Amino acid sequence: MLILIQEHLAEFVQYIQYKILRAKYSFPLPRSIDFDTKIDKKNKTFLINSAEYPGLYVIAPLNDEQTTIDLVNDAIFTYFDVPRYIAKNTENHFFPRNMKPGKKTQFVYPKGLAFA
Repeated sequence: MLILIQEHLAEFVQYIQYKILRAKYSFPLPRSIDFDTKIDKKNKTFLINSAEYPGLYVIAPLNDEQTTIDLVNDAIFTYFDVPRYIAKNTENHFFPRNMKPGKKTQFVYPKGLAFA
């Protein structure tokens, strides 16, 4: 319960900071990120990790592409410390160019640098 209150309070503070006070923000997101992909047949999951950015990885359900895309975006925005309010309310997200298990997958931000 306390964690839920803290999350809502943090999001409210960011809302005031970025929406009401119109604070400037700049988050140097890369234009694209290459991921290695593997299938874990035992657990029926998709393992996605970036060699370029250590610690940036996702474990997603196997047959749900939209959930995988959402999880990858959440991981990217978290990795680059993008405030939750900004990440939730941005119109752009990283999308996969091709997502084939066992092959490199590139997630691309469609309009170039997101917040720079």
